[in-house]
Amino acid sequence: MAISWQTNSEKAHRNSYEPAGWGLTAQVTTIVKVDGQEYKHPQQFDNYRIYTVPKNSKGSFKIVIGRFPIGTYHVKIATNKGFNIYPSRVKSLGSEDWEYQGLRYNAGYPFYEFSTPHHGWWASSSFEVPVEFNERTGILVYGYMGGDPVESAISAGLGGTIGGILAAGAGLPAAVGALLGAVAGTQFSIDIFVIAPTG
Repeated sequence: MAISWQTNSEKAHRNSYEPAGWGLTAQVTTIVKVDGQEYKHPQQFDNYRIYTVPKNSKGSFKIVIGRFPIGTYHVKIATNKGFNIYPSRVKSLGSEDWEYQGLRYNAGYPFYEFSTPHHGWWASSSFEVPVEFNERTGILVYGYMGGDPVESAISAGLGGTIGGILAAGAGLPAAVGALLGAVAGTQFSIDIFVIAPTG
C-alpha cells in the first residue's frame, strides 16, 4: 500500500523536499533539478507547486520513495506530449534497481512507468530521470502496488481531468481536486507540479 493523498498533500505543503514520516506506507516525493541544482523554492499551492525554470535548460526529476511493504513497486510519470523526458536513461540512486517498463498513453497523454522488484523493507529508495525544460506542462507522479488507481480513474471517465492537470491551464486547481476526489479511497502516493519554462 501507499500513503493516502491527503497525508501526502499536507506533508508537501509543509516541505515538498522530504519524504513523509517512515512507517508501513509509501511516500513519493519529486525533487526538480535544473543543471544539477535542486530547486527548493517553488510557488506553493495546496495540492501542487509551480517551478519557473529557464527555457531549454536541462535537468532531471529525482523521485524519492519512502519505506513500503514487500512486493513490486511502480512509479508512473505523466506529462504532456511536447515535454522531453528520457526514461530509458533512468539512474538508480541507491542499492535498489529501478527499471523503465515502457510508455503507455492514457487520455492521449504519455505515462512512463518505472518499477523495481522488491523483496524486503526499505528505509528509502530513489531514482533520477533526465528531462529538458522546453514546454510548459503539468507533471503527475504517483506510486502504487497492485492495480493502477489513476488508470482506473481514467477508465471511469476522468480523461478530461487528467488533460486539465497535464495541460497546466487555468482549470488546474479544479482538475487536481477532481482527480484527488476520485482516488481518495485508494492507497497510493501522488505528487503534482507544474514546470513553467521562461526566457
